[in-house]
Amino acid sequence: YRQISARLDAWVFSIGIYDEAASLIRIQYLIEGGQRLTPLQYAMSETDRPAVWCVRERRELVAGTPDELLQYVASILPAKSGRLMASIVYLPLIAEQRVIGCLSVQSPQTRAYNEDQIKFLHVLASYTAIAVANSQAHQALANAHQRLQATQQQLVLQEKMAGLGTLTAGVAHEI
Repeated sequence: YRQISARLDAWVFSIGIYDEAASLIRIQYLIEGGQRLTPLQYAMSETDRPAVWCVRERRELVAGTPDELLQYVASILPAKSGRLMASIVYLPLIAEQRVIGCLSVQSPQTRAYNEDQIKFLHVLASYTAIAVANSQAHQALANAHQRLQATQQQLVLQEKMAGLGTLTAGVAHEI
């Protein structure tokens, strides 16, 4: 966020993660007016949300005015947090041909972003997609490791029980 706000007007900056199983976009990182806000989410059924359009269409959404936003969505819905912005940019986060989320920068100024700034945001979105994909892969690996450890503990316990059963059977046979 510091890098972005140093280069362009980023009144709103957000990173959303697409949860395909739940059909949601979870806005995990949201800053408005320099303040970190609590996470929020958009259901993929909210088709007039710019974030939903961006993820569903796998394309950038760049609107310099509210009227330009209507080229992407049928109606302008009230903001879930803060106020409506005049300039809105949403870029899909794509890793391994899958949309894994979206990145957004917004400004109360009309036509706040020029072509060079949009290119900069594309690069940032690419790096963000790689970072998010790596984080998700690391989490999946950590979860698999935990399941493997739990399975290993169960096997050790089963071996102990089998050994105890054999010992008990031998003692019973001797008696």
